[in-house]
Amino acid sequence: MRRTSTRRTGLPGPLRRPVVTAVTETASCLRGILLTARTGSGQPVSGSEGLELKAITAAALGGCALKGGKGGIGGTLLAVVLLGALENGLTVQGINTFWQNVAQGALLVIAVVIQQRRNKERRIGLPT
Repeated sequence: MRRTSTRRTGLPGPLRRPVVTAVTETASCLRGILLTARTGSGQPVSGSEGLELKAITAAALGGCALKGGKGGIGGTLLAVVLLGALENGLTVQGINTFWQNVAQGALLVIAVVIQQRRNKERRIGLPT
């Protein structure tokens, strides 16, 4: 665990590390329980493949800077709800999983372009 991240939590000195560790471990346990409930299996790799795109897209849509910096949990939670609604709506419409991933990837590209425009960065391949 990085000392700077625990110091920035705003907790008093002696409580920083144990509280941050407890919160992180509780979130990991909850995620494990939810993944097991979703897949119906306790295998270590079952159902977790392919979630990287969703996690990165939710973070980028939520306003977290991909190059480091500030990010808010409120925006990320809103992005997770948006991605869940998108996936649910596409599933109800009978859209293939491939096209659902394409839609999530397009959202990720849009979020990155918006971030670069907001920071006034110019990268190769972006239209002027």
